[in-house]
Amino acid sequence: MRPFLFQIGDYFVASYSAMMFLAVLAAAATAIFRVRRASLDGATLAKGMLIAIVTGWLFGRVGLWLDGTARDAGLRILSPTYAAPGSLTYFLLGVCAGLLIFAAIIGRTAWNYFDALAPSTFVALAFAKIGCLFGGCCAGSLCPSALGITYPYGTPAYEHQYRAGKLAVPDNLLRPGEHKDDSPFWGELQVISLQPEFLARRVESAGLPGDSAPRILEGASSHRSLPVWPVPIAVSVTSLALWMAAERVYRASQRPGTTVAFVFAGYGLLRLTFDWFIAQRGSTHFGMTVAQWVGVCALALGAAVYARRAKPAPPEH
Repeated sequence: MRPFLFQIGDYFVASYSAMMFLAVLAAAATAIFRVRRASLDGATLAKGMLIAIVTGWLFGRVGLWLDGTARDAGLRILSPTYAAPGSLTYFLLGVCAGLLIFAAIIGRTAWNYFDALAPSTFVALAFAKIGCLFGGCCAGSLCPSALGITYPYGTPAYEHQYRAGKLAVPDNLLRPGEHKDDSPFWGELQVISLQPEFLARRVESAGLPGDSAPRILEGASSHRSLPVWPVPIAVSVTSLALWMAAERVYRASQRPGTTVAFVFAGYGLLRLTFDWFIAQRGSTHFGMTVAQWVGVCALALGAAVYARRAKPAPPEH
């Protein structure tokens, strides 16, 4: 059984976890700036964000389990660092559910807070996708041009190419026998590189001579995946551009809900464009992933919110 704080694949998730933490901090910091500028209550904002984060995490775990993506993960699914295809999508759905609870608590003034929070969604997404880049998830499909990037040995992108028959891995980098049913690669290689004696014990427990550990470590450190489209980088850059646009919409809008509508539409377009280039798309329904269907719903919801909130208020008598 693998350690609780290690991901599926053969890499340590400290960088991934750090970027998720920075995503939350960056979103909170930019939202607080907007809330103060609009003279809204910071304590109310803090309650709303806490509700959103907790429901996002809970919904994300339940969503991955119901989807079948992570039913073999065991207790690791409870770790905040655990990620699988669809993790971010289910988390964002949970955040939306939490914000609905928040709206039920504070009433009609919720729209003012929603608008103040909305642009920060793109800030968080930009940081989160850099975390995906570090973690090796959400990798693009094979890229024939010079724009392609490669991933280290054992990352999800690397393992996906191997299981799909696209990547030839030297025999000495594959774990022997029954271990291949779990993962064919030597686990937690980035940590093992700091403690080579740990790899020696792992190699001996697999029935290989301990002195083969240095050769495995050397080969694994130089073996990488085939080039793929840099989807996480593209999504991150586009998210930053959408964040700046959302800030302009927020400052210029006169009706509560306009910024929310823009963010819904922008997120929907992101999902309906870049997700076609992801190699590990997860489960699909009618040819599209759950994330892409969420994108369709986000576009429709953005249009509905804009149409509803753009109506002029009835004259007061």
